[in-house]
Amino acid sequence: MSFFGKSKQNAIKSEVLEDAPQTIANERMLARWLDQIYTDYEKDGGFEKLPGKGKPINLDSGDPLNGMLKNANILPVWLDLQHEIRDAIQSLINRLNNQAEYNPDDDMDQINKKIKKYNSLVPLPILQKGHLSKESVAEQLERWI
Repeated sequence: MSFFGKSKQNAIKSEVLEDAPQTIANERMLARWLDQIYTDYEKDGGFEKLPGKGKPINLDSGDPLNGMLKNANILPVWLDLQHEIRDAIQSLINRLNNQAEYNPDDDMDQINKKIKKYNSLVPLPILQKGHLSKESVAEQLERWI
């Protein structure tokens, strides 16, 4: 009897492993099935009346994914987060100007966490922004507008 006992061994044997032959065979069958559906749809003319068929995709930016999202009127996650950070900085500045007893540390920490996430999502390193500091919050807002 092993360290885990008999019940643990049975549980491991009953699991479907990712690289098990049956799992691989099922995945291949699913891929062939999806390929067949796509091919049948194409043969039946399913792609003939799509808007923009035969026209080039307009990629204004250097990033093809962002260009396609722009054409579909969808904001990339990083750009949506940029707007959220800008609004949070503006709100922070308003509170600093209107509340004498306001301690901005917690809000600045939350904004800096969002900036860290933003920096990990932007497509180009040149688009990354620095973290907020108490001394230059108003100046840093200009970088987010």
